[in-house]
Amino acid sequence: MLDKLRSKIIVNPAAGSGTTIRRWPHIKRQLDGLGIPYDFIFTEKPGHAIQLAKEAAEQNYLNVVAVGGDGTINEVVNGLLTSAPTIHLDESLTPIDLGVINTGTGSDFVRSLGIPRNPDRACHHLLSRQRLKVDVGLIEWNDNGEEKRRFFVNAAGVGFDAEAAEAKKRISKILHGPISY
Repeated sequence: MLDKLRSKIIVNPAAGSGTTIRRWPHIKRQLDGLGIPYDFIFTEKPGHAIQLAKEAAEQNYLNVVAVGGDGTINEVVNGLLTSAPTIHLDESLTPIDLGVINTGTGSDFVRSLGIPRNPDRACHHLLSRQRLKVDVGLIEWNDNGEEKRRFFVNAAGVGFDAEAAEAKKRISKILHGPISY
């Protein structure tokens, strides 16, 4: 995937119930050992990966790698798809490749695509020339008079899924720490 082009790696230190920050030094050594040229940046809060991915696209990175879980991947995809260079989805534009180093707890996206769940193997997988095209969905809604939209690449849920996600947030606050979905 990465050839010798410099990649932007977006690391969510909170992913995997906070284990990603402890895993990052090992992942970084693995990337360095493979000779992959990259710049990296840590997310600082929920939603931050959207902005970081937009900036990466606008800075003409052709490879963006999400280090985290399904939520991190979702944010990076939303940033890439709403960035100035890709918003028109014009086929004449050079596409940006998305890579994933899984450090999440659910890992639905990588599991469904056959991307290695093991971070070491995922680093090696980044060097593969194999590309997968993935369908992208779009949800649009109105939130108190404000039109909103969000892309998704794996699954979208309503009803029970939405209630479970909200319950997870509430319980995490009570327990003063993240819990798995």
